[in-house]
Amino acid sequence: MKKTKPLFIVFCVISLIVMIIIFTLSSQNGTMSSDLSIRVARRIAKLIFFKYESMSEQLKETIVNGLNGFVRKLAHFSIYALLGINVSISVSFITNKIRSRIIMSVFVCGLYAALDETHQYFVSGRSGAITDVLIDTSGSVFGIIAVLTVCSVIYYIKNKRFDT
Repeated sequence: MKKTKPLFIVFCVISLIVMIIIFTLSSQNGTMSSDLSIRVARRIAKLIFFKYESMSEQLKETIVNGLNGFVRKLAHFSIYALLGINVSISVSFITNKIRSRIIMSVFVCGLYAALDETHQYFVSGRSGAITDVLIDTSGSVFGIIAVLTVCSVIYYIKNKRFDT
């Protein structure tokens, strides 16, 4: 464990940094949060819609507003996938049992998602939503599965015996 202890600490710190980022973004009031996601939606619209700049302002607004909800949910999913990756790697230093890793990682990420949505309930212009907890937890599960998949492939490659 001596060689892995620094890595354990690194991934725990990264997990905490991701949690701090989530908390900071959740602390933005409704106007700030909406402005941020609309700016991102506008950039995406410019990338995916040919001749976006020459469209009418009304059409641009319709497109951006349509993308905004997707951007917000994708942001939830993505940041929690990152959290799931780091938490599952951290947990892998605690136990070798895959089932225990999954349960512990999902529990930590799901609990944090629930706490974060509860926190948002008390932020001006924001609300806590069960659907966001589910999206966040789904993102975490995606990240956890990604780590397990990569680890399984690496394990398979390392232990594959070539018969010649």
